[in-house]
Amino acid sequence: MKLKIPTILSLVLATGLSVANAQTLMIDNFDGYADTVELQNNWNSFGTAASSGAPTLGAGEGVAGSNAAVYSLNWFDGNNANMRRINLGGLDLSAYSALDVTMYVETDAGNDAPTASTVLKVAIQSSDSTIWQTSATFALAPNVDSYSILSFNLSEAEMDRVAGSGTFADTLADVDNLRLRFENAQEVNVGQTAYVSSIAAIPEPSTYALLFGGLMMSLALVRRRR
Repeated sequence: MKLKIPTILSLVLATGLSVANAQTLMIDNFDGYADTVELQNNWNSFGTAASSGAPTLGAGEGVAGSNAAVYSLNWFDGNNANMRRINLGGLDLSAYSALDVTMYVETDAGNDAPTASTVLKVAIQSSDSTIWQTSATFALAPNVDSYSILSFNLSEAEMDRVAGSGTFADTLADVDNLRLRFENAQEVNVGQTAYVSSIAAIPEPSTYALLFGGLMMSLALVRRRR
C-alpha cells in the first residue's frame, strides 16, 4: 500500500506534537488569576523576611506582558522568605527531571541593595509532610532587574530531606505543595521584590528519547510501506 503525503505528514506531526506537549508541565504562569485574591487562594508565604505577606498579582509584569507573582523580600526583618504554591493535590512529578523558574529580583526604592546575592532554592512537600529541598550547594542566584530562567534538578543528589521520613521517589510522586525559598543575610534597610513569571516542570531526558524513537519508527514504517 502506498501512503499519501498527508498520511505521512499526519504521522510525523502527531509524534512531533507529542514531543512538544511533553516539553513542559506548566505548574503556574499566573495568567489564570483575575486578581490578587484569586492568586492568594493558591499561594501563601512564610519566613522571617516575609513580613509583607503572600505574593500579589502583577498584571502585565511577566515575560512578554504576561502576569507575574510579585513577592516582597524584607531582609531587614529576617534571612529567609518562602513563597508556597498549595493545592497541588498530589501532583506526580516522577517523570520530570527539573523545575524551571522564570524570574528576577530588584532592590526596592528607598532601600539598599543586599551585600551578597539573594539565592533561591525549591522545595517539594508530599501529603505526609515530607519535604525535599535544594541543597545549599545547588542554590541559584536570580538575575537582578531582568528575567532569566533558573533550572533546578529534581534529584536526590541535589536535594536534602529537611522534614519527614518519606523517600525522595515517594515525595516526587505525591507533591502536595511546592515552594520557592529565598535566602540572604539579614541587613538593616535592605529590601527586594521578586517577580516570578512562571514555574514549569521539565520531563526526564528518557521521555524525549522515547518520543524521538517513536518518530523514527513512524518514518521507517512509512518508507517500508512505500
